[in-house]
Amino acid sequence: MNPPAADPLGHGVLAARLGAIPGYLREMASSAAGFQARSFAPGESFLVTGIGSSEAHARFLTWELNRSGTVRAEFVPLAAMDSSAGFDAAGRTLVLFSQGLSRNVRLVLDQRARFSRTVLFTASTTQGLLTAGQRERGDLLSALQSEDAEIVRFPLEQEYEILIRVIGPACGFLAVRLWVDSLRGANGSAPSIETLSAMVSAEEDGLASFLETHAAAGATGLRLLAPPALAQFGQNLVCKAVEGLFWSPPQLLDFLSFAHGPFQQLAARPAPVMILRPTHDLQQAGLADRALAMCRSIGLPVHVIPLNAPAGWEVVESELRFNRALLPLVRLLGVNQRDWPGRGADAPLYAYP
Repeated sequence: MNPPAADPLGHGVLAARLGAIPGYLREMASSAAGFQARSFAPGESFLVTGIGSSEAHARFLTWELNRSGTVRAEFVPLAAMDSSAGFDAAGRTLVLFSQGLSRNVRLVLDQRARFSRTVLFTASTTQGLLTAGQRERGDLLSALQSEDAEIVRFPLEQEYEILIRVIGPACGFLAVRLWVDSLRGANGSAPSIETLSAMVSAEEDGLASFLETHAAAGATGLRLLAPPALAQFGQNLVCKAVEGLFWSPPQLLDFLSFAHGPFQQLAARPAPVMILRPTHDLQQAGLADRALAMCRSIGLPVHVIPLNAPAGWEVVESELRFNRALLPLVRLLGVNQRDWPGRGADAPLYAYP
């Protein structure tokens, strides 16, 4: 199928999806009742998994559940979730993230009877899957619903056509935030989506210009320094370079880890550094400032990106900030998001098992 003549590289599709994100986030936040978690027992154990952009959501949920102090959560890579892995499932809750219910998730869903219950975060609907010709996936989702699995939905279903996903990654983080907050009974502490979106849109953080200036270095590797929480589940920021621009993945590090080898390596082979600086966490802001001073002391190109959202919300803010910088670079570099390199050659693993 030939691409539309008016948008042969998919840049128009990407622009439209990026522009739609605030609206989707606003709609989710205004219907938070749809993300009300079912009750759980103190000390309940969660096994959490996901792959692709969904892995970051799974890691975020694991971090937030463990931070609550009332339950235990373990992230396990989806590739390790085969029947021979020997992980403990008895009495535990399985939580799976999969925006499009990819075939790989059969590795764990085929074993769901071993768990006490199943929670699925997805954008998929049975009708949508059947309409798209994905009968096997539609039947699987239908079976989960008949088993009374907890289904938590977030946009966007069928986010295909171009390689990179941008709506699902942002909305998946908000789905986790709303679901966890319902478990905690949190209220009144969340910034509005309007506040986050307006802040990012109004504040020129210079990220796009910095990346344009260092586009050649981006192809061989950047460094991204972040607070420890975001360093654990910020993989989708890295994916914007990998899937959006076909660059080498930026190395994602927390501030303290930067001093244990990566800084010394940069002193020998300089590369640009981006620093995500949380303004509401004085300790982490101080560490970010120390990292900045270190970079400047050896003449590294360095750029500081402010994170003004409160703890637990900076992941949504960082998504919005990096999304803002993505489209100008895709256009500048002429990245083909419709007919991407390796298209169709990934079936041996993408279609496994």
